Amino acid sequence: MFADDDIDVMHADWSSLAEHAPFSLIFMDATSAKGWPREKIVELLEEGGMIVLDDFTPCPTWPPVEGGRVDSLRLDWLSDERFTSVDVMVAEDTSVVIAVKSRAGIFRDPL
Repeated sequence: MFADDDIDVMHADWSSLAEHAPFSLIFMDATSAKGWPREKIVELLEEGGMIVLDDFTPCPTWPPVEGGRVDSLRLDWLSDERFTSVDVMVAEDTSVVIAVKSRAGIFRDPL
């Protein structure tokens, strides 16, 4: 399936990834993402690249709430104008945020 593609899978702390950047896909657990500097992660991603953050609890309200408080991690990714983002419910008790970094010169009209 990927015989002709240049694919490397890395499992590492964000701080050791810069030398291998830019990435077309970054997968992060939401719990880990809370402790990582968000702007440094954004810098690791190429234009048009995708970040997937998993292990969120589905929330039908806006802004998203977790444990009675605004879920700032999810809110930050979903409202960042540099990304086109969506919160996808993948199981009854789990959702993921998928964020695609906009290409230079492309304006995303906020809703």
